[in-house]
Amino acid sequence: MKKLIIAFLSVGFLMTSCKKDEEVKAEAKPTLELLTSNSSKSWKVKDGIAKQNGLEVNLIASQNPCVTDNIITLASDFTYDFLEGASKCDANDPNLILSASWSLSQDESIITIDKFIFLGRTVDNPAFVLSEVTETTFSGTTTLTLEGETFDVDVTFEVVN
Repeated sequence: MKKLIIAFLSVGFLMTSCKKDEEVKAEAKPTLELLTSNSSKSWKVKDGIAKQNGLEVNLIASQNPCVTDNIITLASDFTYDFLEGASKCDANDPNLILSASWSLSQDESIITIDKFIFLGRTVDNPAFVLSEVTETTFSGTTTLTLEGETFDVDVTFEVVN
């Protein structure tokens, strides 16, 4: 009888454990929803590190806040706006810096942006390989070639409240 009770308890435990795992998996939101909240969501660069031949440079620490506070608003229709943040480098700068399109790979691991402006440079079609996406941050890596030099750039974005 004791073995029978232990067997029932074990089966009950396993069934409960499986159910909890399934519930956690069901609660995970798709990447598109995390990035856009099913409409649009605004982000700004929190951290950016350029790497080349073993050297690393923090791209954000040395920049003026009028550049680093700019905002990227990703929309669920795969358009985006690149906007001036709270401060402007020139009072005459327009609020809307750029409007373009973006895409998300079928497996939701890569974002490709038609055009991006970063630190005064325009980059066409950069692919950003996502490493983490949450409700409040997303991060990943891209490879950029500027003036004949190639860099791996790790970037972390944080949600703008």
